[in-house]
Amino acid sequence: FWLKAQDQPGNSANSSPQLCFDMPSMLCRPCSSADPVNDTVKVDFSKLGGPESGMENEKTTLAEQERKGEAAKAEAKAQAEHLQREARQREEHARLHREEEQKRQAENAARLERQAQEEAERARQAQEEQAAAGAKVNDFLKANGFKGDVNAPKKGLL
Repeated sequence: FWLKAQDQPGNSANSSPQLCFDMPSMLCRPCSSADPVNDTVKVDFSKLGGPESGMENEKTTLAEQERKGEAAKAEAKAQAEHLQREARQREEHARLHREEEQKRQAENAARLERQAQEEAERARQAQEEQAAAGAKVNDFLKANGFKGDVNAPKKGLL
């Protein structure tokens, strides 16, 4: 904000300052005499703090870097734990999949073995039935006066 005198321009001794919001900055008396090219700003570095403040800045910077480093290490550790957990889960999943596959193969082998046993049992029963039927026919033929095997080739018809 810029100040402006209330009284006449020549009477600056009794003037009281007033904010000049109502006019452009170049028309304001304090601003009109300002030269931005030649005017300089004086800085008192003693009020900013001496070398101690610089060391404090370095200490805070180092402390901040340490915190960032620790945070990065913690994040890397958490990431590594997460990756290890995922690897264990994948291994567990693969192990369960292998076990299921082995169980399925064992069930298939047992089913095939049962089928083979059932088929062998049916073949044995069919052979026994055929042998029993052949024995029954032979008994009938012997009982009715036929000699020997009926299926044998005939020897003397002529």
